Amino acid sequence: LAAAYAMHMLTAASGRQAQGDTTTNLALESVATPIALSGLTTAIGFAATALTGIEAVRNVGAFGGIGVLAVLTLVLTALPAILTILPLPPGRPRGFKYLSTHVAPNLTRHTSRRRRSIIATWAVVAVAAALGLDSVRIDTDATRWFREGTPTRDDYEAIRERLSGISPINVVIEWSQGSEYETRMVVEPELLRLIDQLDQYLEELPQVGKAVSIADPIRQIHAGFSPESGDLPNSTNAVQQYLLLLESVEQIGDLVSTDRRAANIILRLDNNGSSEILDTAALAESWWTEHGVSGTTARATGVMFEFARAQDSIARSQILGLSSALLAIAVILFATFRSARAAAATLIPNMIPLVGIYGAMGFLGVPLDAGTVLIGSLALGIAVDDTVHLSNAYFAARPGRSDTDALETAVSAVLPALTYTTVILGFGFGLLALSDFSFIRNLGILMAVVMTVCLIADLHLLPTLLIGEQRRNSDSRDSKRP
Repeated sequence: LAAAYAMHMLTAASGRQAQGDTTTNLALESVATPIALSGLTTAIGFAATALTGIEAVRNVGAFGGIGVLAVLTLVLTALPAILTILPLPPGRPRGFKYLSTHVAPNLTRHTSRRRRSIIATWAVVAVAAALGLDSVRIDTDATRWFREGTPTRDDYEAIRERLSGISPINVVIEWSQGSEYETRMVVEPELLRLIDQLDQYLEELPQVGKAVSIADPIRQIHAGFSPESGDLPNSTNAVQQYLLLLESVEQIGDLVSTDRRAANIILRLDNNGSSEILDTAALAESWWTEHGVSGTTARATGVMFEFARAQDSIARSQILGLSSALLAIAVILFATFRSARAAAATLIPNMIPLVGIYGAMGFLGVPLDAGTVLIGSLALGIAVDDTVHLSNAYFAARPGRSDTDALETAVSAVLPALTYTTVILGFGFGLLALSDFSFIRNLGILMAVVMTVCLIADLHLLPTLLIGEQRRNSDSRDSKRP
């Protein structure tokens, strides 16, 4: 990010023929505001990821935002000082010149002549992507963050194949607090049968490999003593006698509490995905709410359940973070350009690629997990930098020029920096694709893709929106004249 911010200043300074302080001051004057806005929006993107109860993610967002502000300060202070001591040679690099003198004019003519078709094309893309958003599901399976072939992933898959379920969760049935329930126990025949029914209901679910409750060992003992009297005993005294026999079994404490006021159904799920764990827990709790005895509750718990809930919390809080970042950035853009239409024109080219990425994930069945959900806030905060630079350059060039001439001047001025910063950021994030950890790999790949698509939108869609916004403003002023 520091290299991206510096690129804009170096691009502005490279075309100056003057030397020393004059070059530095002119360069800083022309790009200081958009660089500062870019750093602020990026810091907001990082800060939005801190809106979660998970300390590790919160620290990434908080320290990431602090880091962005730190490199922004260095670019705006240390870099001009360095350029004063070591000025750039006169003239522009060949690559910069080609982009400014050849690509920019052709691009401007194309966007000016085909405004309606360009807007229609992007509108179709946005609508198609939005249809996929309905299919996006939140699901985190940490075991699949390791690629196939790594010991962690292979061993986990081997255990999954050989055991009846690998992810344990607990469903605790207990009496509520209160004087009327103080003497009640969960081993009463009516409750014991309901626990057994819930046990069997859960075990029939396709995602559950095994379900065990206190009813299972009691049934086995009862079948030995009274095979003709049914599956489970009909009296509390008989159940208590069987529990006395079971006290020598160490694991019995995992199924019923010593005061007999709480029982535990142990489930082993075949899948480690957070959505499946939470859905199964919800099914168990809703079943008991519908069929259970008044005064008792069923509550899911356990290490894997809490881990799944934490992962789900990360994903959902980041959706909230993205909304907060979008609102904060919109307010900043409105305050900068003093126009709601200009702020919207600047945001839309960055929102469509994000909708496209999430929509594609919905169509392809790729879940939104604790890693990929970070893309939204980070990408929005970083990608909006390019739109800020182009919009700022366009409005600065607008006085005394036609909208097409102003657009060509703006694109010629910022195109080299936009292109090279996207290459820098795309390459930086792309390096994460080398990781064996898919959490990091997916984040890097998707961020690199989003950066590239956002650049295309900035150079293809944003100019048409800026021209349209300017024309609407001009028409509005003309209509007010006597």
